[in-house]
Amino acid sequence: MSLEHLIIPGWHGSGQDHWQSHWQARLPTSRRTRVRDWQLPDREDWIASGQYQYC
Repeated sequence: MSLEHLIIPGWHGSGQDHWQSHWQARLPTSRRTRVRDWQLPDREDWIASGQYQYC
């Protein structure tokens, strides 16, 4: 069984030196949510991207 890690950054995302970015680099099965605008998060944008298909 393979475990997938979903990283959900906070407001403004996580820069290269953020701990979430370090974890993502070390966990080959990880992925990060993407939003168009970190200043104005849009729930419908996240849902449409399919990021939460297993929640």
